[in-house]
Amino acid sequence: MDKRRKRVYTSQKLFFYFDENFPKKIISSLKLDKSFSKKFGIKSAMDGNIGKDDSFHFQFCRKHNYMLVTLDDDFMNDNKYPFNKIPGIIVISSLGNNTEKIKNSLRMVSYFLSFFPFPRIFAGDSKFQVSSTKCIMRGRDSKTGEIKTYVINPKDTVYEVGKKFGYF
Repeated sequence: MDKRRKRVYTSQKLFFYFDENFPKKIISSLKLDKSFSKKFGIKSAMDGNIGKDDSFHFQFCRKHNYMLVTLDDDFMNDNKYPFNKIPGIIVISSLGNNTEKIKNSLRMVSYFLSFFPFPRIFAGDSKFQVSSTKCIMRGRDSKTGEIKTYVINPKDTVYEVGKKFGYF
């Protein structure tokens, strides 16, 4: 074996962009959490995009390859926000904007995604609707291009979910 040959590095850092309706308290605590910020990049609308509309945030994420994180269910509308080369969308659904439930839901889905080899490729062209009780993934099958919907259960493995979307 050639010693100069580099190994394939399959771990990737996901970059999250929080739109302006996401609680600032949660964003600040995630930035201070070393274990979270080591695995995930954190950007937000507070970094200079306050007052912009949803389509701006959507296009900004596409341009910079950021995964959009929001509380706004409108981003699940495929006509308005299509699956065409998006880095991924995470919509957190929480009644009453309970910050602990929002934070726990985000941690659950983000750490699940981090276990995928090449997580940016897997999360691309996908939308995740997450609550404290379930996660619904809508995404493009990597082989057929078909848009599929799957409810990710707590017992599902990375392999099972990846296989459902043609990733493995």
